[in-house]
Amino acid sequence: MAIDLKYGQVILEFGSIPEDEPVMVFRAQDQLTLKLMKVSRYFCELDGSPSHHLDALDRTAERFKAWQAMNFTRVPNSDEYQARIDSGEQAKI
Repeated sequence: MAIDLKYGQVILEFGSIPEDEPVMVFRAQDQLTLKLMKVSRYFCELDGSPSHHLDALDRTAERFKAWQAMNFTRVPNSDEYQARIDSGEQAKI
């Protein structure tokens, strides 16, 4: 089961992630995620990722844009994560 330090357990519908593999979740509410997605897509294309992967990235970016147009977004922060660390609570790793 994958664990993101900020959000905790990540449950997958398809595929699997080894328990010791770190993961990081990026959300549409974070204003910088679309910029990060563009950079990621650029490097995927540069490294020769197949077109179906690039198309999936483009579709995901479109979904993020549409969601952001209709919802509150914010600068990414880790306030809730830091509060858990300060209180001694940590993700189950």
